[in-house]
Amino acid sequence: MKSLTTIILAVLCVLGGAFSLPAAEISYNFTIIDHPAAQRTEPHGINSAGDIVGMFGGPIFHGFLYHDGIFTTIDVPGVRETVAEGINSAGQIVGSVTDATGTHGFLLSDGILTTFDVPGAGTVNGAATRAHAINASGEIVGDFDVQMGTGSSTHGYIYSHGIFTTIDFPGAYFTQARGINSAGEIVGVMAFPGVGGDSAFLYSHGTFSVINNPNSSSPGGDPVTVAAGINNSGQIVGYFTDSGAYRAFIYDKGTYTTIDFPPGSDTPQLALGINNAGKIVGSFNSATGTHGFLAEPAH
Repeated sequence: MKSLTTIILAVLCVLGGAFSLPAAEISYNFTIIDHPAAQRTEPHGINSAGDIVGMFGGPIFHGFLYHDGIFTTIDVPGVRETVAEGINSAGQIVGSVTDATGTHGFLLSDGILTTFDVPGAGTVNGAATRAHAINASGEIVGDFDVQMGTGSSTHGYIYSHGIFTTIDFPGAYFTQARGINSAGEIVGVMAFPGVGGDSAFLYSHGTFSVINNPNSSSPGGDPVTVAAGINNSGQIVGYFTDSGAYRAFIYDKGTYTTIDFPPGSDTPQLALGINNAGKIVGSFNSATGTHGFLAEPAH
């Protein structure tokens, strides 16, 4: 892991001061997370202990756990690709694996990896279940595809106590559940038929709410807001289109704040996970590839 301090040391010497974001933004201390064997590293989830999961590689991806500065690869024998996406306070990890029969969700708990499929999920290309997040109670959220004539439809789900429950935003033609907290509040993304762009949602106590970033814009008129993670305080992170380019945000108590990344970064800039301490993980692009980051609130 490369500390941002090392990267901008020369700049600090010239300026004679500490690095900080503009006053209008929430201040974060950034650390770059790069897997040593890949030009693409994407952290997706972080738990209260600061353990991070994600994927690295490309075009074939491998999952990873990043703990105390050490990467541990998460690969399932015999599968083509493994993606780790969520981790809870007990260290249980969820994600997706792709093999010859399609894509399946997985749960890694106490060293035992179990794959699962939503009943009825699948397309002409095979199995189609993905797991994105897990909360402290072991509830898992994700999405799955179902064959519909010559096409397919995408639906969110929650998997709790051995039971799958479908999550569909009313009137939407696709729904993806991306994050869940200990209160069972779920965030994700959906889209309406005939309406351009994608919209973020919060599903809380049986009620759906659209939580689109008001700053989202797109040259084509199809703005996008994606909610990717939520913590126990109700802080939500994700990304939105800013003139068509993805930028990261945090949504807290009704206020959207854009998260600007370290010098030298480029778009897309994605915030993908947040823990209860407000630490955020995600990825950004630069001339040397796609890099992971950890953003810790500066106090």
